[in-house]
Amino acid sequence: MTRFKRILVALDLSKMDNSVIRYVQFMKNVFSPDKILLGHVVPHSLYAATYFPDPVPALAEEALHEVLKDYPGLKNNDKVEVLVGEGRPLEVLLDWCEEEEIDLLVVGLKRFHEGSGVLPRKVVRRSPCPVLFVPRMKEPAISHVWVPVDFSDPSVDAMKYAEFLRTGVKGVKVTAHHAVYLPTALTMKLTMTEAQVRKLKKGAAETFDKFVSKNELEDLKYKRVITRSPVENPAAHILDEAKSHRANLIVISPEGHSKIDLLFLGSVTEKLLTVNHEIATLVLK
Repeated sequence: MTRFKRILVALDLSKMDNSVIRYVQFMKNVFSPDKILLGHVVPHSLYAATYFPDPVPALAEEALHEVLKDYPGLKNNDKVEVLVGEGRPLEVLLDWCEEEEIDLLVVGLKRFHEGSGVLPRKVVRRSPCPVLFVPRMKEPAISHVWVPVDFSDPSVDAMKYAEFLRTGVKGVKVTAHHAVYLPTALTMKLTMTEAQVRKLKKGAAETFDKFVSKNELEDLKYKRVITRSPVENPAAHILDEAKSHRANLIVISPEGHSKIDLLFLGSVTEKLLTVNHEIATLVLK
C-alpha cells in the first residue's frame, strides 16, 4: 500500500482548524508526505472590498501563518506550504486536487451548526482522491482501526490500508466489521426470527471466509465482527459498533454497494459521514 505523498488540508479559519492541524501533525510521520498544502478558500463577496482595506485573500494568508505559530512541527517546514484562493470553496479545493496532484484531501468533519464548511457527501462524490474527515477532538490518536466490509473489491483495499496503518503505527489493532442488513426486509416489512438471524450471521461468516481466501487476505492481522444491522439505518449501526469497541479511525470505501442497495438506502458511506461527528474517517477512492 503506497503512502500519501501530497496532502491538501482544507482550513476555514474556524475553531475546527485546530483539530484538523493537530491530526495532520500527528499523522505526518505515518503518511511521510513529500508536501503538505494548507489551503483556505475565501468565498466570493460583493461587499468585502467595502469593509476590508486589504484584499481578503492576503488577510486570510496572514491568518493561516498566524495559526501555524502554535505548531512548530509544521511552521518553517519546507514540506509545508500555505495556499489561499478565492471562489466557491468546494470547486477551488477540487481544482487544487487536480493541479497539485493531491493523494489525500483532509477536511474537518463538522456538525451542521458549527459554521462554514463543505458538505461531506459532496466531497465524497466529487473528490478525485481519498478523503480524511477529522472531527473535533482533544488529542489525535490511532489505536483501533475499524473497517466496514461488504465483500466488495473496495473492501479489499480498505482492509489492506488498515493493515498498512497497523504496521506503521505501534500498538494499532484492526477490526473488520460486516453488518448484515436486508433492504428487502424493510420494503416488505418482514420480521425475522432469532433462528433466522443466527442463520443469516452464519452465512455471512462463511461468505467472509470465502472473501478472505479469494483475495489472499489470510496474512492480515485483524479481529472479525459480524452483526445484524437494523435495516432502517446501517450507517448508524456501523458507527455505534465502532464507538462501542472504542475505535478511533474508520477506513471505508464508498464504492462497494450494489445498485439495488443504493436505490433503497442511499450511500452508506455518505450517511455515515452525516451521523458521525466523533471518529476520524478515511474514505478511500
